[in-house]
Amino acid sequence: MKLRTRQIKATWKSAEHWLQNWEDWNNNIRIRLGSEHCPLCQQFNHKNTIEKNKCRKCPVAIETNTLFCDNTPFEDVEEFLKLYYNTMDESTPEELEEYKIDIESLHNDCSISIEEQYKFLVNLALKISSVTSD
Repeated sequence: MKLRTRQIKATWKSAEHWLQNWEDWNNNIRIRLGSEHCPLCQQFNHKNTIEKNKCRKCPVAIETNTLFCDNTPFEDVEEFLKLYYNTMDESTPEELEEYKIDIESLHNDCSISIEEQYKFLVNLALKISSVTSD
């Protein structure tokens, strides 16, 4: 399979993955991040990829000129999830109330960032698809 075709398919699959993440998150189902859960990483950054080639042909890395989804909404999702899960896993309801931690607001902010990552990937898939058809 040609590289461009693999990139397009993996980007669409990744967008679908993020749509599922968004649905799971909004149904209070814990979501997982990391290269083992990302269709693009499975193609372009799997565990057997040597260090110098990580993300090398990934459409996200090419678009952002960075590695590991830096400069994408993924960074915000990752931070929100760490904060949310650490807070939920380590705080009692009394502590949440005492420190005025607004879990609902944090949940909503994460939902927005997940949706933004989904839109980023859809737009990227459309972009690279249109470049291919020119």
